[in-house]
Amino acid sequence: MKKLIASIVILQLVLLLSVYPNTLTVNEQGNVLAETDRYLARFENGVLTHFHNKLTNETYTQSKSKAITQLILRVGGIE
Repeated sequence: MKKLIASIVILQLVLLLSVYPNTLTVNEQGNVLAETDRYLARFENGVLTHFHNKLTNETYTQSKSKAITQLILRVGGIE
């Protein structure tokens, strides 16, 4: 939970300092979606799961593996 709160605070600071329009969305599960004109970032359980550069159309994260996702859910998350 502390990681999630820290991630949200950092994202808010980055987005507030940006001169570009941006959005920050947090859903009921605590997952965070941050979007600017240039970037799209998604955090799940405090972990960066997707980071995309809209200007160059590059994605810097890999897609999630179903096996590791199921393992994390069974074990109860990542500490």
